[in-house]
Amino acid sequence: MKWSAITWSVLILLAGGLLAQSQRPVTWKSRLAPRTKELIIFHSTMIGGLPTTETPGRGAFEFEVTHRFRNALGTGFDNFYGLDFGANTRIALGYVPYPHLMVALGRSSIFSNFDLWVKYRFLQWRGGPFPGRVALRGGVAWNTKPVVRGRNRGHPRNFQYYGQAIFNLALTPHLALALVPGWLYNVDIRTPDAETATTLGTGAQFYFARVWSVWAEAVFTLSGLRDGANALTFGLELETGGHFFKIFLSNSNRPNPSQYLAGAPFHLGDGSLVDNLVFGFTITRLLHF
Repeated sequence: MKWSAITWSVLILLAGGLLAQSQRPVTWKSRLAPRTKELIIFHSTMIGGLPTTETPGRGAFEFEVTHRFRNALGTGFDNFYGLDFGANTRIALGYVPYPHLMVALGRSSIFSNFDLWVKYRFLQWRGGPFPGRVALRGGVAWNTKPVVRGRNRGHPRNFQYYGQAIFNLALTPHLALALVPGWLYNVDIRTPDAETATTLGTGAQFYFARVWSVWAEAVFTLSGLRDGANALTFGLELETGGHFFKIFLSNSNRPNPSQYLAGAPFHLGDGSLVDNLVFGFTITRLLHF
């Protein structure tokens, strides 16, 4: 199976951004910092799947495209290490109507899942050993492709609800830490009864150059139902010309918030590591009109 047209489109978009960078070598982070005088811990609005406290400037849009390939690296060269099996995709568009408030609407190909979330950063401090920020995010997801016989799209069990508290700390000027406790209602829309889960997301990112960084994140289910295993993702980020390009490996091929909070389909303890990791990438683009 060849890569889809959308895959090539986003790669072309990235190439265009890299070309534009040579003419306008200013990232959205450095543009906003002198004007807002705000503390910046993470540079992007997300690590991999976990949110950060960051928001672009007022009036900005953020477009996101994510591919998480369905099969693992262990499928080998003949299947191009899982890429020939296609990907679970997500597209989303976020908007910042007011400072520190961001709203986004996205869609995942899994169950034709639409999600709408709101994030608001309400606290930051510069004093003490570790500067920090705190934000809240809440969202609703609607699975529009019925997966249970006799259930229509508008059935209450096709809806999921989630909330997250986001704590970001700057351990050093180059190292950022995130703690993201969360709650998810209706973990698996296929079960007879709606189940809940309490989760803890953790993440860290190290900025070793002006545009390059490495990061890792995990989501643990502390109580309630877990659909699969705890999710682990790690990767590399390139920040350039209003773009953030993330490439990563993960045991989760689920791209939407209500999906990755539920758990990961691959268990890292079963078999070899390459049999339980999939390749993925995310591209976000800041848009100002």
